[in-house]
Amino acid sequence: MKANEYTKDIQTIIIKYLEVKQKALRKELFQPALQVFNLSQKDLKDRKPEGKYSVASSMIGIVINEMVSLGLLVYQDEYLVINRQALKTNSKEMIEFFSKKLLTEDELKERGPESKLNVIKSLIGNIFTQKQGLENKSREEVLEIIQLEIDKSKRVKDKLYNKEQEEIYPVTPIGNLLREHKNKYLSVKQNKLSIALYNESTKSIIGQLFGQAEEFFEVFIFRLIKKIYGASIIKEKFLAGPDDDGVDCEFEIKDAFGFKEKLIIQAKTKKTDKNLNVKVLREYLGVMMLKQAQKCVIITNSNFNKTAIQAAKNIHSVSLIGLEELFDFMKMHQYGLLFDKEGLTYIDDQLFLNIDV
Repeated sequence: MKANEYTKDIQTIIIKYLEVKQKALRKELFQPALQVFNLSQKDLKDRKPEGKYSVASSMIGIVINEMVSLGLLVYQDEYLVINRQALKTNSKEMIEFFSKKLLTEDELKERGPESKLNVIKSLIGNIFTQKQGLENKSREEVLEIIQLEIDKSKRVKDKLYNKEQEEIYPVTPIGNLLREHKNKYLSVKQNKLSIALYNESTKSIIGQLFGQAEEFFEVFIFRLIKKIYGASIIKEKFLAGPDDDGVDCEFEIKDAFGFKEKLIIQAKTKKTDKNLNVKVLREYLGVMMLKQAQKCVIITNSNFNKTAIQAAKNIHSVSLIGLEELFDFMKMHQYGLLFDKEGLTYIDDQLFLNIDV
């Protein structure tokens, strides 16, 4: 299963669901969206990371996050609602939509006449000038017309991305981030970018990639923990998903002397770099007691604020892992991050392109 094959159907069913419900919690959207995959009852009960339910949940989570990134859905408190403004079909709205879809954050900041943003503005402006009545067509029709024009125009495609990268990286937020990373990797190789700035950029992109794929992040952390503890794990349980009970995975660890302890893991995904506060620590201390666990690890693609970090130092049974530490673990175990022949770290494209693997 590849996410791109199901994206349109998932978006359609979510929009239809919200047209009726008006608003919904993020986790509520998974149930109707799962219909796209025609899963059996056996599939729905199989919660293993490689199971069809987990794979489908990862895809749905990515699509929901992309819909938020593209402005199709917006949060009102903790609820998601349809962004009516984004459903319009005038040129300004379409420029904003395709700019977010096709460009990285760095590219969106470039404003010169040769910038990629200006290419998109010119193309969409011309389309609305040449094709009369687009304002009266459905949003889906207009999106397809513009995408077709982008695909047909060699000049536009050459400006937006070179042919080799177009074939490798899909035009999605995840594909755009991976393309941005590849460009910076090549810049380091050509001595156009310092290694220090490159490493900071790579770390930031890793955080953003996980922010686009919340359910995948849970699967990723489960597998990373298995690499970290290795043969000392004697029992494991993957619990993550839209309906998890505050715990993404449980492990029973046996040390060299035969002592056993239960470890619970919570993967907290943030779409922004806003730090998690001490509230999350208090929540999982309670979960740890209910689960009768000896240790708890909270891992995020963002970071924790000073209060939370200081509080955790006084609790020997809890560990907080922010983006910096996560990045180090990924390098140490070469999972998600690899090394080239010169020892330079780079993102494992295939892991994120095949997000369901």
